[in-house]
Amino acid sequence: MKYVLIFYGVQFLVLVFVGIVSWKFYDKRMHNRKKAPEGYLKTDEVFIDPTTNKTLRVYYNRENGARIHVEE
Repeated sequence: MKYVLIFYGVQFLVLVFVGIVSWKFYDKRMHNRKKAPEGYLKTDEVFIDPTTNKTLRVYYNRENGARIHVEE
């Protein structure tokens, strides 16, 4: 019984570690860029992010309709 608890405990710790690493390094949904990539056009939309109090400008890609937020 002791080995079963150790086995599942180690698996749980590895799962938590992988989750934290993937969230910290690979999840870029909230990542604000300093410069817009090629193909994005500057719009007149500017807003202040309420969580960081940073001014962000919206850029638009005409080819695929994607929008990104770039810190000013």
